[in-house]
Amino acid sequence: ERCTDLLSGRKELCIRQDAAGAIVIGGLSEAAVGSAKELKKEIERGSALRRTAATTGNAQSSRSHAFCDIRYNGKGVLRFVDLAGSERRADSIDHDLERINEMKEINGSLGNLKECIRIVLANSLTKKKQHVPYRRSKLTRLLQAELGGSSEGDGEGGEMDSRTAFLVHVSPMRSSLLHTLNTLTYAEAMIAANRADKEKSAFKGTDAWGPKKVSAWVARLDSGRYAELADSFHLSGKMFGASWISDIIKRAEAAGGTEADGNTIYDAFHRVRLKLKKAQGRSPSKVCEDKNPLTLQDLSMNESKASTSINKPFDIAKT
Repeated sequence: ERCTDLLSGRKELCIRQDAAGAIVIGGLSEAAVGSAKELKKEIERGSALRRTAATTGNAQSSRSHAFCDIRYNGKGVLRFVDLAGSERRADSIDHDLERINEMKEINGSLGNLKECIRIVLANSLTKKKQHVPYRRSKLTRLLQAELGGSSEGDGEGGEMDSRTAFLVHVSPMRSSLLHTLNTLTYAEAMIAANRADKEKSAFKGTDAWGPKKVSAWVARLDSGRYAELADSFHLSGKMFGASWISDIIKRAEAAGGTEADGNTIYDAFHRVRLKLKKAQGRSPSKVCEDKNPLTLQDLSMNESKASTSINKPFDIAKT
C-alpha cells in the first residue's frame, strides 16, 4: 500500500505517529478556500487524480480509498472517507493482472477494517482486552481515531468531542442480495462499535474529568457564581476526589474566595461524583448487548461493498 497526495500530483506521503500518539501524515498539502464554490473546485481537482478503472460491475470503479479533511477556522475537522468497494472473485473473471492485484489489496484492507471493528466491539463488551491490529493496514491506521482506538492529545483527559456517521451504498437488484446483506451487516458492526465506545466512556464518572473540565465545571457551578475561582481548580477529577476539604478551601482562598466557597464547591463536586457513581450500576456491556444482540457474528466481507458518495482529495492505493 502507499498513501498519495491528490492535491500535489499524487506525491507519496508518509504516515507516522507523533509523541502524543496522534496519527500524522507527513508532507500532506492543504488548500485555503473562502467559499463553497472554491471548496468544490479543490475537491474536484483532487478527485480528478483518483485511481479509477473499468471492471465487470462498474465502468468507473474506485481502485483506492480516499480521505478529505476540511478544517473550519481551526475550530474542528470534518473528515470524509470514501471506501473502495470489495469485489468477489467471480466478478474478476475478465480482469487483467493489475485489476486482480488491486482487488486483493482493496479486499485485504477492508478485511482488516472488519477485523478491527470486530475486536473494538468485543473489547467494549468484555474486561479481557485483545490487541487491535490498526497497523496492519494504512486504511485502519488513518481510521484509528474514528474507531475509538486513539483519543490522546485532546487535552481533556481522554475525552473526544467527535461524531461518526456512515453512508452506505446498496443495490436494489435481486442479483446483488448478498452484497446488500453483507454491506448492511458491515455498517451495523461499525455503528455498534462506535456506539459501544461512546456508551462505555459515559460510565467513567468524575475520575475521567481532565483539569480543563474540572475548571469549566467550577466556572458553571451555581450559575457562574464561582467563575473567578475556576482557574485555581486546574486539577484532574481523580485528584479533586482524593483531596481533603482543607485543600479545596485553600484553593478557593488563594483565588480570593472564602472558606464557605471552598466548602460549597467541595460538597457540590462530591454530590456529582456520587450521582455518577450510582449511575454506574447500569452495565455498559449489558446496554450494548441488549441493543446489538447480533453484532459479534463473524461477518463475511468477501462479497460486500461499502462506500460513501463523494470522492475526496487524498488516497491510499496499491503500489
